[in-house]
Amino acid sequence: MMNYLPGEYWKTRINDAPHNVNGFNGTWNISAHQNIPSPVRNYLSEYFYSYTKLSRVPMDEINKALNEVWEGPGSMELLIKKTEELIKERLDKAIVNNKIIKDDD
Repeated sequence: MMNYLPGEYWKTRINDAPHNVNGFNGTWNISAHQNIPSPVRNYLSEYFYSYTKLSRVPMDEINKALNEVWEGPGSMELLIKKTEELIKERLDKAIVNNKIIKDDD
């Protein structure tokens, strides 16, 4: 069994299979929260971190966010990188005495 980092895993997936999320070549138009592919949920959860639950985010905002970053087949690797960037950005902030500061402040 091989151990992959998340981005590396998606490099090994078939990019031209339309039934595979990594092979999706189109515009996102998800109609309901329960239809969001599991591999995409982490990105959306970080992108909409200020919401308590992803289910509270309107579907048009979810589709817009996905369409802004999705470049066609093979985009899951990019989505993982964007997720990692969002996590790092969030964690680089700290709350000290009810004031949000960044490392560079």
